[in-house]
Amino acid sequence: NKVLKKAGISAPRVKYPVKFGKGDSQYNGLMAVEDIGKNEVMIRVPSSMIINTKKAFYCPELRDVYYDNPSVFGKHTPDGEDNVFHAFVLWEIQKKEKSKYY
Repeated sequence: NKVLKKAGISAPRVKYPVKFGKGDSQYNGLMAVEDIGKNEVMIRVPSSMIINTKKAFYCPELRDVYYDNPSVFGKHTPDGEDNVFHAFVLWEIQKKEKSKYY
């Protein structure tokens, strides 16, 4: 896939997406296209393409949302960090092709 290659992602031993199941029970999965040994790398992803809570928290477009809603996004809130992460992922999804993670 050209998009993955451009982003620096390589997965030479696996294929994605692959449909598994039948009829209404189909789902996307990952399939090995050759044997993968113990402790061998299946997928390489540059750290710049990995989404984590720190990257999500420092998103300039969402920073004010996080600060203005500490009851949802604060560290003292049980799901605060998860909510930061989820908000960021949803933000990036709605950007579609404009997102660097597209």
